[in-house]
Amino acid sequence: MVHPEQGIMNIRKHILPVVFLSLIPLFVHSADDSNEPELIRVKLDQPQVIQGIPCQRFAWYFKDGSLQSSFLSEPFTLSGHDLPTSTKFHFNLDGTLDFCFLGKDHELDGHLCLGRGHGYMTTFHPNGQLHWIWLARDEVIDGIPCRHASFWADAFMGGVSTRFHPNGRLKTCKLSEAITIQGRELKKGEHPVFDETGKLLGTQKEVWKE
Repeated sequence: MVHPEQGIMNIRKHILPVVFLSLIPLFVHSADDSNEPELIRVKLDQPQVIQGIPCQRFAWYFKDGSLQSSFLSEPFTLSGHDLPTSTKFHFNLDGTLDFCFLGKDHELDGHLCLGRGHGYMTTFHPNGQLHWIWLARDEVIDGIPCRHASFWADAFMGGVSTRFHPNGRLKTCKLSEAITIQGRELKKGEHPVFDETGKLLGTQKEVWKE
């Protein structure tokens, strides 16, 4: 699944809230859309283990019969991440974990991530590393003070997702306080962008400008 950074920034310019993420067509995929796989949905009357995963409520399958999505009926580990009950998980066609909606606020790789239904999506790189998260509290990551997420902050304060490179290094976040990074003074609320080695590339406005 593609999550274009520049596209998200343009959407925020029109003040669309984080709920936009929840409008991604998770439940119904049109067979007429060549970019979307056709899915088969099955209602689960009771929890059951499907392809080794404890599932409940509904299950979605790709046409080849492999599981695409469901809700966890108990805590379970996917792609090395311990996920809580009621988490809605999604696989890519190749079987890698694409994204999930955590069943509750939950710690992943040492970061407390927001759950709360379809409001906050947690995404993963193909290698299983975290890609996009929404922090439930302010955290210092790779020495950078990152702000926690909220509906108001994301809708009206320039976005507040925290993102990582495939190697696990911080890519960007919203600063929870002013800080000097590699000789550059940045204000609280700015969004520094780093490369895979931790080198500061600039701010989001500079690096991802149109």
